Amino acid sequence: MEYIPQRIVAPFRAEVVGSFLRPAYLDEARRQAADGIISAAELEDVENKAIEALVNRQHTMGLDVATSGGYRRGYWHLDFFYGLNGVERSELSRPYLYDGDKVSADSVRVCGKISFNPGHPVFRHFNFLQSVTPVGQSARQSLPSPAQLFAELTRGDNKSAIGKYYASIDTLIDDIARAYRQTLMELYELGCRNVILDDCVWGTFCDRRLMELVEKSGTDIDALQDQYLKLNVDALDDVPEDMRISTRIYRGFIHSSWYAEDSYEPIAEKFFGRTRFDAFYLRFPLDNPEAFSSLRHIPAGKQVVLGLISPRVPELENVDRVKAAIMAASKYVPLSDLCLSTECGFSTPNPELRLTEQQQWDKIQLVRDIARDVWG
Repeated sequence: MEYIPQRIVAPFRAEVVGSFLRPAYLDEARRQAADGIISAAELEDVENKAIEALVNRQHTMGLDVATSGGYRRGYWHLDFFYGLNGVERSELSRPYLYDGDKVSADSVRVCGKISFNPGHPVFRHFNFLQSVTPVGQSARQSLPSPAQLFAELTRGDNKSAIGKYYASIDTLIDDIARAYRQTLMELYELGCRNVILDDCVWGTFCDRRLMELVEKSGTDIDALQDQYLKLNVDALDDVPEDMRISTRIYRGFIHSSWYAEDSYEPIAEKFFGRTRFDAFYLRFPLDNPEAFSSLRHIPAGKQVVLGLISPRVPELENVDRVKAAIMAASKYVPLSDLCLSTECGFSTPNPELRLTEQQQWDKIQLVRDIARDVWG
């Protein structure tokens, strides 16, 4: 059998992406804070307690990465945007739609020149995560991608605010990239070496039906992709090589539908081949080996984390099917550059799709067991 060395830098063979289930006492504290019963500082104390317990459990499970599990987030993306200079909350007249269901009208818009905020809460939060992470684990910071911020600022009602502060879209893109670059450098100075940028934007280009509608609206899809690509590249410019920066194309699962379905083929050559990311976290179906063909565009030496374990169904995946999918992917990316993960986070607003805490950890144990079998 071929010897495949263990990974000593992120990503690791067994990974968990996205959120963990919140304990009931944390949900209750968040409700109390929203109602003004407890202060923001008191809520943060409760979050700290919950995150420390979660990190300990991740360590007990043998995971190489420690995360805060999304315990501090009201939204996976907007909370970070709120902390940047020149950005404010907004409410859209046309909210996101998932299979026709209205989800949320909350968003962000420009309220000044966008810039780095040295007092951004993310730095305090990372410091706490790192302080409770055991030696030998990597404390990972997740951020929404810069392309995600650009997409939010140029969406619907938000777009009209841009002209008040920016004479051109190019200048807006430059400011977003600079703010992200400085944020990453500050995290680096704090000791962060493992960052994942979550991105729903690039996944939308994979949805053929959605792109047909976008093209009919007169949008130049290639030009839009180039803008997003510039953001991805410029935001990581000059970031030290030993800071491992990965990206996850998140497809926005809510209720029972994925926001963007279909193959990665429409974006593979551009997104995989022309970005600086060290690794790509990608969801794939277990029953379609041909879906992995888009991985032929992954540059040599880059890693791919295969999201094959569902956090939405309690039944454990068939081990042989998961292993077969990994082997199918290895036809395009060397097995030594592959890893295994859950498809996305465990948290969901739909209680019907929420696993129990034990089922969550059973899924994570499955990831660990399969990774051990495949990579040794």
